[in-house]
Amino acid sequence: MAELSLPLRLSRGLPWSVVARVPGSLSVTPLIFALIATVGIVPALMSWAAESVHMVPFFPSASDDLGRQGFVRVMNHSDEPGEVKIMAIDDEGAAYGPATLAIEAGATVHFNSGDLEDGNVGKALTGNTGAGQGDWRLALGSDLHIEVLSYLRTSDGTLASMHDTVPWREGAYRVAAFNPGSNKEQQSLIRVANIGEATATVSIEGIDDAGDAGVGTVTVEIPAGAARTYSAAALESASATGLTGSLGDGAGKWQLDVRSDQALVVMNLLSNPAGHLTNLSSDGTDASTISFVFDRGEHGFVADFADFPPADREEYDLASDYRALPPPFESQSALFIGGDNHSDDLFMFFKGQVGGLVPDARYAVSVGVEIATDVPAGCVGIGGAPGESVYVKAGASQAEPVPVLEGNYLRMNIDIGRQSNGGENAAVLGDVANSRQCEESREWELKSLPIQSIPAPITASSSGRTWVLFGVDSGFEGRTEIYLTRATVSLAPSEGDAAVVE
Repeated sequence: MAELSLPLRLSRGLPWSVVARVPGSLSVTPLIFALIATVGIVPALMSWAAESVHMVPFFPSASDDLGRQGFVRVMNHSDEPGEVKIMAIDDEGAAYGPATLAIEAGATVHFNSGDLEDGNVGKALTGNTGAGQGDWRLALGSDLHIEVLSYLRTSDGTLASMHDTVPWREGAYRVAAFNPGSNKEQQSLIRVANIGEATATVSIEGIDDAGDAGVGTVTVEIPAGAARTYSAAALESASATGLTGSLGDGAGKWQLDVRSDQALVVMNLLSNPAGHLTNLSSDGTDASTISFVFDRGEHGFVADFADFPPADREEYDLASDYRALPPPFESQSALFIGGDNHSDDLFMFFKGQVGGLVPDARYAVSVGVEIATDVPAGCVGIGGAPGESVYVKAGASQAEPVPVLEGNYLRMNIDIGRQSNGGENAAVLGDVANSRQCEESREWELKSLPIQSIPAPITASSSGRTWVLFGVDSGFEGRTEIYLTRATVSLAPSEGDAAVVE
C-alpha cells in the first residue's frame, strides 16, 4: 500500500493537496480529469477512466433513523460484461470509494445502502464506502452502455423513485408545491446540494396559495459539495442551524424559488410518520432532455466543414441545405449535408445551441440522432467502406465549434477525435450504413443511432446556453450525402470539487 501526495489545481484554480493510500500504481489520463470535472473526485482514487457518469441525487445512509434504504438498479445495455465504479459523496461534501460492481452482458444488478457501505460480494460488489456524514449522492461510472434507476425503499417494502430533481425555471429552482409546517402527517422537506466549487449563498423565497409573499427571505451558506435538508417548519421560523430569515405563516401551501451564486441540485420531498418518502421535484416537464425534429424547421442549426485544405474547397463540392427528403420520405424535410472526401478525413457537421440551463453550471451531456441514408452495408471503397467507414458523431462544448486554420488545413477548435475514435467533446454514435446489402439496389432508409455520453462535461454560459453538434467524419475517399432528421440532447447536473476520504 503506497502513499501518494497530489498537489492539484482544479478547474477554477482552487489549490488542493490530497493524500491518498492506494494499492499499486496510478494511471492518470485525460479522461480521468474529464471525470474529475464531472463528479468532483480527485485522481488519486480515479485510475478508472469512465466514458459516462450517472448521478443519483439522493441515497439514504444505512443508518437512516426510519429504516429507509437507498436502492439502485443498474442495467447493462451493452453486449459485453464489465464493471461499474461507484463513488459516494456525503452531506458534508466528502467523497468515498470507489466500490466496484461487476455486471454481465445484458444483465441487471442492484444494490442497497447496506451493500454500498459494508460491501457485498454476493451481489458482485467489491469494496465499500463505509459510513459517511448524513446521506449520500452517488456517481456511477462505466465504459459500458448502462442505465441507472434510483429508489428509496421503506421497511414495509414500499418503493419511491428518487430520479427527479427540481427544475431551473427563469432564474430559480422552482418548487411547485410545498406543504406548510403545520402539516405533520405530510411533512415537506427541501434538500439542497451545492455542486459548485465554492461556498454557496442560497436564498429561498415563498409565495402562499393566496398569492402573498412570505414575510422574509430565508438564506443559508452551504459549503462546496455539501447538502442540507430543511423542513417547512424550519423555513417558516428559521429554527434550523445556519438559517437566517424566515417565511413566516402563509395561507395554504407554498411555492418556493431557490436561488444561489453556485450551481445546486434541489429536491422537493414529502415524508410521513411511517417513513414513506415521495419525490415531488418534477413539475411535469423534462427540461433536461431536448429533442429536435427537423421536419418542423432548422432550429437554428447551421452547417460547417473541417479537415480539408480551404484552398481546394471547390474540389470537395461541399453542400448543405434544408430540403425535402428523397422518396419514400418526400413528405418530410430535414438538414442535408454532403461532400467529396479527398483528404480521407473530411468532417461535415451542423451546429446549434440549447438554452434554459443553469448559468455557469456544469452538465454531463448525452446525445443521439436519426439520419436518412441510402448507403448499403458491406461495400468496398477507396480508403474505406462508404458505409461503415463514415462515422456519425455528436458533441457538445461551451465554446462554439468552428474550423480554424492549422497550416494548410481547417481543423476543429474542439476535440472531436478522428474518424472511428471519439474525442473529449464528441462521441461516435455509429456509421451511415443502412440495413441493405451492397449487391442490392440503393434505397433511402431512416437509421436511429442510440444516445451516447460525451466524455467531457460542459459548463453552461452566463446566459444558460451551450453548443451542440452533429456530423459525419469520413474515412471513405468518395462522396457522402446524408440527412439529419432528428436529434436528442440530454443534460444532467454534474458535481463540482470534493474532498476524498479513504
